[in-house]
Amino acid sequence: MDVGEIVRELGAAWQADPVDDRSVGHAIVVRVAAEPGAWVRGNAGDLYRLFNNLIDNAQRYGAGNGSGPTEITIAARRVGTQIETTVADGGPGITPEDLQRVFDRFYRGDGAHAAPHGSGLGLSIAQQIAHAHGGHITAANRDSGGGMFTVVLPALSPPTVP
Repeated sequence: MDVGEIVRELGAAWQADPVDDRSVGHAIVVRVAAEPGAWVRGNAGDLYRLFNNLIDNAQRYGAGNGSGPTEITIAARRVGTQIETTVADGGPGITPEDLQRVFDRFYRGDGAHAAPHGSGLGLSIAQQIAHAHGGHITAANRDSGGGMFTVVLPALSPPTVP
């Protein structure tokens, strides 16, 4: 699977139809920068779900100051023998307490009041999918503000065309 293709497709879908019954009802802007050659071995449906869960999380909790659209930045690149993909938002970030627990099943941190929908399973499921593909996810705060999730998966050489 080409992770770049996955995140480009998901970014376009979220940009085109950002508001549904799960959202908090504000516009989003999705920017995607995916380098060529971001190939991984994996299940397409699971990988789409992993990255969709991260984008959904950024959309729910990355509203920023509320005066404009939620901005989500997605980047995928090869780093040595791994594919590193980040999903970042410009919201208030993640509290230190929440950073320790965001991947726990059913955990909804202090920011949950801003996004009343959801069960607290999305990030746990994303982590399980990453682990099943030989990778992992980390959560952090960006220096410029907002939260950032980084998915690291083992890279695969791109398929050759005969």
